[in-house]
Amino acid sequence: MSNTGYFQYWMRSQVHCAVGAIVRVPALMQQLGGKRVLLVSDAGLRQAGLVDRMEEVFAVNRSGGQPLLVGVIDDIAPDASAASINKATAYARSVAADCIVALGGGSVLDAAKGIKYSLAHNLTDIQDVLLGGVRMETSPPSGPLGIPHIAVPTTSGTGAEVTNGAVILCDRLDGAKAGLVAPYLEADIAVLDPQLTLGLPRSITADTAMDALTHALEVVANPSSNHFTDASVFTASALINQWLPVVIEEPGNLEGRSALMQASTMACLALVNAWGPVPVHNCAHALGALFHIPHGRANGVLLPAVIDVLRDFYRPTAERLARALAIPAAGQSADQLLDQVVIRLRALQEKIGMPKTFPEVKREQVAQIVQAVSADPVAMFYRMSPAQIELIIDKVACD
Repeated sequence: MSNTGYFQYWMRSQVHCAVGAIVRVPALMQQLGGKRVLLVSDAGLRQAGLVDRMEEVFAVNRSGGQPLLVGVIDDIAPDASAASINKATAYARSVAADCIVALGGGSVLDAAKGIKYSLAHNLTDIQDVLLGGVRMETSPPSGPLGIPHIAVPTTSGTGAEVTNGAVILCDRLDGAKAGLVAPYLEADIAVLDPQLTLGLPRSITADTAMDALTHALEVVANPSSNHFTDASVFTASALINQWLPVVIEEPGNLEGRSALMQASTMACLALVNAWGPVPVHNCAHALGALFHIPHGRANGVLLPAVIDVLRDFYRPTAERLARALAIPAAGQSADQLLDQVVIRLRALQEKIGMPKTFPEVKREQVAQIVQAVSADPVAMFYRMSPAQIELIIDKVACD
């Protein structure tokens, strides 16, 4: 929010949430006007049988003019790469696809946005618009991109199904991640089906939920937050704190799985509507690019360490952070509250089996990490000093 109180809140995706909601995807696409569907996913979900399940949904719903599945891309890279997007875009053109269903985690959902953007703007290499490391198109928007798009998340963390931004790995940027933000980049419809998360390993359940919690807490601490974003992030934080330990112990708990999916969606929608300083994400982007650490794991390990080190940044919102984690604030100073926040996050890490350090990261690599953190596009919103970055790495390095 500006000092005048002005803010903009963009929320366009329609959300369908229910156990078994995946069966509605063909009918929903028909409502959007899509006729020739490209299904975008990854190799892990093919192996897990979820791509097959989506193919079956389309195969058994070929009546009443419902859309035809004309092509499947099931090799999106674990980090949504420009190479994957460019290859899938060329394939989409070759099969004359006119709409997209994205089935997967954050990388797949972001890749689908990149494919849609490339198709709408006649790009053969999406890196042509990402050479500066970030492309932000602002309102007033020219109008929808004309490519019906349904997102079906299979994790409860990124919230990318409802956001108009994508993070894309670019070889032209020496393997760094670039940000693309544009109106109508988000899916027209998000289908939240908690059954799709039942087969997730415990570690991925934990990682992705901690990603969502990081989204929420980065907004809680953001001076651009507002009452709309607060409604989402305080609810999301409460749901994650209540249900993540339960789901870790009871992986088949569908009520908890659904709560985590909803928390993920709300938290990331708030994040893109209160964009500003995100120091945890800044460090996570850099470590992810350098060491191929999954984004949720990077955020989950870094979260208490970054809050502990960047006291000057977090002190003004210490009471809000405490409230988000159900910590009583009465009679405590800002630093005492930050101590309690760090303790609460460490306890949550312990409950869900999340490590507190990265085995991939060594302290002797700190100079390279400082450079990567400083060069990440989101560093423009909050500049950490080399000394602060070194202190953070000292807390999360394994040796």
